[in-house]
Amino acid sequence: MPGLTTMSLPLRMMGNTSVKLLMGMIRDNGHFDPADNIVRLPCPILERASVKVPSEILDN
Repeated sequence: MPGLTTMSLPLRMMGNTSVKLLMGMIRDNGHFDPADNIVRLPCPILERASVKVPSEILDN
């Protein structure tokens, strides 16, 4: 069975960002505007054998 391709999740960064947003909500008495708090974090693809071209195809 080939290794499955997955996403690398930045768990520590996600936790830190969540705490910062929560602390901001507490500081602002619960006010939270999602449009002002869009966060994009890197989630690179970890390519494994499940997405590689089989060697039989390359040999032909």
